[in-house]
Amino acid sequence: MNSDPAPAKPARVAPAPTRDPNEFRWGIPQLHEQIISSFCHDLRQPLNAALLRLAALKLAHSSGEDRALLEELHLNMREIANMSESVFDAIRLSHDAIEPSPVAIALDELLGRVRSDFESLAQQRGLRLTVRRCGFIVVTDTALVTRIVANLVQNALRYTRAGGVLVAARHRRGQLVIEVWDSGPGIAPEEIETIFQPYVRGRDQSLEQSMRGNCGVGLWNGREFARILQGTLEVNSRLGRGSVFRLTLPIEVETVASVHQRARAERWVDSARVALVVSDNSQMLGLQRLVLSSGRTHMSFKDPLALLTYLNDPINRPALIIIDLQKGRIETNFLAKLVLARHPELRIAVLFEDLEGAEATALRAAGVNVVAPPLTLATLNDLMLAPGDGGQASPAA
Repeated sequence: MNSDPAPAKPARVAPAPTRDPNEFRWGIPQLHEQIISSFCHDLRQPLNAALLRLAALKLAHSSGEDRALLEELHLNMREIANMSESVFDAIRLSHDAIEPSPVAIALDELLGRVRSDFESLAQQRGLRLTVRRCGFIVVTDTALVTRIVANLVQNALRYTRAGGVLVAARHRRGQLVIEVWDSGPGIAPEEIETIFQPYVRGRDQSLEQSMRGNCGVGLWNGREFARILQGTLEVNSRLGRGSVFRLTLPIEVETVASVHQRARAERWVDSARVALVVSDNSQMLGLQRLVLSSGRTHMSFKDPLALLTYLNDPINRPALIIIDLQKGRIETNFLAKLVLARHPELRIAVLFEDLEGAEATALRAAGVNVVAPPLTLATLNDLMLAPGDGGQASPAA
């Protein structure tokens, strides 16, 4: 009998696991995406807090060597903030995780914030940064438009060696066009489309030092944001002459009511702000347009609790609060009286259909202005210019 052991069976080799084709985006595994996304998200709060503290320190040191150091530190921190936002935007875009949230806004206010963000960078590079006023009122997602324009301005300032950057807006055939012009080196014709791809830059190697802090996805983000807004982002350029990036959005444009009202609004400064508490989207947009057309700014709330929280900080107190809640008179009356009890110095107006009813009478007795909808520009001006004693009822619209 043969006692030799039976030959060993060959070991089974497990088949190589198949990979989900969506697991990699630009060569980055999903796990890495999640880590980077969480990091960028969590970085926002401490970065914003640091930027606010640096801005306060710059105000306290208006001149001298400390001021120069603070300016440089502030620029470096803003670079980090912009880089993290660009990476976070790219990851959200790759997962279709962005939905536009349109609001009415004065375009000069949006572009003015971009200018203030990059004035220091322009001065550091010895460049002019010019933003032309337009007086336009538009309904769009302000966060997305701001991200597009800010990235274009930042890129233009980085690439431009001499001269400056111009930001201007115009209304053309039912579309809003925002242009960013620069006097930089220009872009070769064969590179026009490739610069909108992730991690692709121009071939001018002498600009490498200027591109520190550029993570390579800003223009791709901008074009994707424009697509989400149903618009386009394009560029025209000539080598040695500069470039113009053109954001075109299919939205109607209104203008500030008059030069006189704009001049009066500028004299109001912070006191010209109007707080809107409105539950209906279409009503909210209508009131936002009205406030902006008078040359004033607005803060908008759908949640009454958000307004109460906002008013806790004295610096946030508006000149007027307009309440138009569709959920019921009891909630409207309660909110108006609660705000007035907490902040008796504030002027409050409630839009109310029945001006002679018991609820309207009770509100007027408590010191709340009661106005019949729809609110008109004349009535808004009356409410803004009336003595701020909280007890004067305005005329019906």
